[in-house]
Amino acid sequence: MASVAEMKAELQALIDHAEATSNDTALSIALQTGRLDLVTILLTSIAVILAIGGLMAYFDIRSRVTNIAERVAREECRKIAEDRILEFSNDELPNQVRRLMEDLLPQHSGGDEEYGAEKEDER
Repeated sequence: MASVAEMKAELQALIDHAEATSNDTALSIALQTGRLDLVTILLTSIAVILAIGGLMAYFDIRSRVTNIAERVAREECRKIAEDRILEFSNDELPNQVRRLMEDLLPQHSGGDEEYGAEKEDER
């Protein structure tokens, strides 16, 4: 079993070897000159700008879609209402008016004439 001093010496040798080989890399040079701090700040700024732009675009698109959906819904409701009103006025309304007029004016209900038909003057 190795002694503590031998293990410490081996560890120090490994650390010295790692420092000797890593001083020549671009990463170590960038760390020493502070370039990575600049890159980090630039990337963070770009990410924040993109996030704010994304939120603004989301809210803008959401409001436009809401406006378009409301407009289309109003147009469709108008079309449906017009169709229903025309259907009612052509199909059901004349029958209801005839029934109400027969209730209001019972003397006209027993004749063969239609309500609203003009009588010819006998001269």
